[in-house]
Amino acid sequence: MSYADLRETGVEFPASVVSELELAGVPIERCRGEGRGPSVRLDPAFEPTDEPTADAEHPPTTRALAPTVEDGPRGRPVRPRLLVPVALLAVIVAVVVLVVTALGGRDGTPRTRIASRPHANPVITVRSTPTTATTSTHPPPPPATPVSLGLARHLEARGHGLLQSGSYSGAVGVLRRALLATGEDVSACVQPASTMCLTYAYALYDLGRALRLSGDPAAAVPILERRLEIDNQRPTVLAELELARRGTT
Repeated sequence: MSYADLRETGVEFPASVVSELELAGVPIERCRGEGRGPSVRLDPAFEPTDEPTADAEHPPTTRALAPTVEDGPRGRPVRPRLLVPVALLAVIVAVVVLVVTALGGRDGTPRTRIASRPHANPVITVRSTPTTATTSTHPPPPPATPVSLGLARHLEARGHGLLQSGSYSGAVGVLRRALLATGEDVSACVQPASTMCLTYAYALYDLGRALRLSGDPAAAVPILERRLEIDNQRPTVLAELELARRGTT
């Protein structure tokens, strides 16, 4: 059956339909009839036989008549058109409808085949994150206290004034610096013969008392015990030490 015959029977795009049938597995033979252009036919093995079927609702179809050969206008044999029974044409149309429906979308429209496109190499963009300078939250260490009699006496007097005014916590830091400014220790000042050792002894006592009154008598005990080793006003130092040992604030 030529493409022109298929168009006359209502198949709008016969070439596309034939291709879809072949993709669906329907055996089709392609041929070319003279004067009719490209033609196709179902494989003879696929055509229905003359034997009656078990289903009474579908009567058997008749086999197509064998073609005859006639002489053309110039004596050349002409292949006649294949006569396709109406039942065979109905089978072709039914198969076409099934294939188109299977290949179509849910809304009945044919699906469009889209050729797979090779994936392009992914482009990775690296964004640099600006680094911000971080500042340390720790305060800078205090400068080293130089050993100086004048500085030691100044710091001891200042710490003693803070202690007398009730600023016990503020006096603790100043008195510790006063001890460093003397550069002395207990072993060198058991018998305080120099002004530096006396300043050291006064700073030790005031520091122990400031620690006790600021609420830390446990820290005051070792300070006052060291002060008690110095031979200077020991009864006063011992009374303060007993208060610290009892936890009196």
